[in-house]
Amino acid sequence: MKDTKEICGSIWQETDDSEILKLSPDLIICPDELSGDYDAIFPNLSKAEIPVVFMKKPETVLEIIESIFTLGNVTHQEQKATELCNQFQLEVEKLAALRRKIPENKRLTAVLNYEFQEDFQLVADMTGIINLLQEYDSYMEVSDDLIDELTPDIVVELNVCLDSNGIYLPEQGNAESPYPVISINLHPSQYIIQDCYSIMQKVYPFLFQE
Repeated sequence: MKDTKEICGSIWQETDDSEILKLSPDLIICPDELSGDYDAIFPNLSKAEIPVVFMKKPETVLEIIESIFTLGNVTHQEQKATELCNQFQLEVEKLAALRRKIPENKRLTAVLNYEFQEDFQLVADMTGIINLLQEYDSYMEVSDDLIDELTPDIVVELNVCLDSNGIYLPEQGNAESPYPVISINLHPSQYIIQDCYSIMQKVYPFLFQE
């Protein structure tokens, strides 16, 4: 595959499809929720008749593996996809083994201090922390008052955040938070393993003591 390049806007609402077209891509990958409006949103790309793959955002380990295989197939990188999936599955099994060592009465509670909640439950399941917002809406405003009401053991924040102009900026975290804060990337892909290890090493250090 050719080297990839990110075009200014990090999100599709801020992306100029004419700039993408200048790169002469062999393939366009879009979230599946745009499939019905692709022609209207990206008219230049649509007219160019560049092959498009609409991908559902993974919500489970199995869906992450399926997405890797899908990308491997469409980019003719089946062997590489298989290697990535095998390594990912191995790391998932290692995490599961660590997770089983956590006594039920030692599981800590957590809140993701971010509007989009839908990706965090997978991290919670894989690390053994209890997501206090699991039963809430997948998109919601997480206020300081709500966090104080829930009194979590830890607050999880993202390493990046989206400002009102649609630009990703470094997340500085809440320096005045009375709760321990852990920053993660929260990307639903094979890289979610890094987030899980980051949380477990800080929350359950006894799992890594020899």
